[in-house]
Amino acid sequence: MSENGGTRRVSNRIPASRISSDRIASIAPYSACMRSIRLIGALLAVCLLVVACGDDTDTSQATSDSIKKQIEDAESRLGQGSTPVGSGLECPKQEATVGRMRVVNLAMKADGTEVGPVDVYADGYGPDLGCKPVISSLGFGDASNYIDVPATPHVDPPEGGLSYFDAGTTDRSGFWKGQAPNDGVDGTGDQETVILTGGSDSGKSFPTWTNVVELSKDNPALNVKPAAPGKGLLLVNGSAAMHLMSQAGNSSVLTLSIDGRCLHRDDEASVGDMGVGSLSGNGVPYSVDPGQHEIGIIVTDPGVGIGGEDCDGRTPSFTGTVEVGADEATAVYLGGPSPVDLRVYAARLDL
Repeated sequence: MSENGGTRRVSNRIPASRISSDRIASIAPYSACMRSIRLIGALLAVCLLVVACGDDTDTSQATSDSIKKQIEDAESRLGQGSTPVGSGLECPKQEATVGRMRVVNLAMKADGTEVGPVDVYADGYGPDLGCKPVISSLGFGDASNYIDVPATPHVDPPEGGLSYFDAGTTDRSGFWKGQAPNDGVDGTGDQETVILTGGSDSGKSFPTWTNVVELSKDNPALNVKPAAPGKGLLLVNGSAAMHLMSQAGNSSVLTLSIDGRCLHRDDEASVGDMGVGSLSGNGVPYSVDPGQHEIGIIVTDPGVGIGGEDCDGRTPSFTGTVEVGADEATAVYLGGPSPVDLRVYAARLDL
């Protein structure tokens, strides 16, 4: 599920053509590379014969100079785009838009350091096809604007997603390695936010992400909206904060407070009683009055939860202020640079 253990989720498909489209395109430049190498080898052989067998010094020198220039030209062509990474390719024409997505970067490594900026590409339009990022150098704690996502080439029925590269890199190395998560949008009217978190196992870091479905044309019941007219909605995700605690070996319980109260979530009728201040799920909805609100993170000992809406008299260890308008929604993301420095990030939802 790619760290999508909550209830707000759409796609669970990964067509074979999506996996292979970028790799197939590297065959042509690779062939060009080999042809250039063979040309250089042949010219070198001729050059040796001329030097060894020529009696006319002037003629030999002229021939040698001509061959040298051809070798230099071939080397120049080899370095200007005939490499296997596709630098000489022209980005394919984009397919029709199949939805909108944005990205929030809260990714941390196992050693507690930030992963760093990330370049985001439309899936199937990567740097190895000569394409440009749709989001460039998204730093830690930042949320991108929403972008129109084109359908991945050669995928039927049409669907699209995003792939991730360490900022400034064009090969599948580094932390993100060009990963294209098994999530995305598949029709005009779909809208999602991807939260990059970063996970670890036995001290080794690896990419993780959470998809928050905000609008779905196929399943309108998932559409984000306040519980009542005139209210505002806070859509809360605590996955990055939970990852930080887990990576530090800390099993403490995290509970959400809003203006000093631990509330029941809006969707209990469908997900069941998850307790007050629940952070379980990819996007937890809490309806509130319009205006500014103090968001708090209450940390309790392992196995010790909060039972009452008064937060059992406990005060938050970390707080932040967010704002939401009437009949509008604000996304709230809990994360931070370390388990002892959790923070509240917010971005307005475009609904």
